[in-house]
Amino acid sequence: MDFLGGPTRIKLTSAAKATVSSGSYSDGSIYVEDPTRCSGVKLLGASGVSEGDNLTFTGSLGADLYSEPAISLVSIDSKTPGTAIGDTPEGVSR
Repeated sequence: MDFLGGPTRIKLTSAAKATVSSGSYSDGSIYVEDPTRCSGVKLLGASGVSEGDNLTFTGSLGADLYSEPAISLVSIDSKTPGTAIGDTPEGVSR
């Protein structure tokens, strides 16, 4: 499934945090979120990623086999280890 009449290239330059490790899902996907948890997206084709890693990446906007919006990963531009998001978003106190 293509959006906007064709593949749309995405380049995320602010780090997104991986919410699961590679291999958690049978289709090889992972999910990433903004550190404040205000947005997130499914990444297809991610490997070598651990939960909590901070990623910047390039990919193409599309959908998975079930029509869930997703980004097909072209490259991971940077990856730094981090901690899992947990129950409380960064910058929010309880």
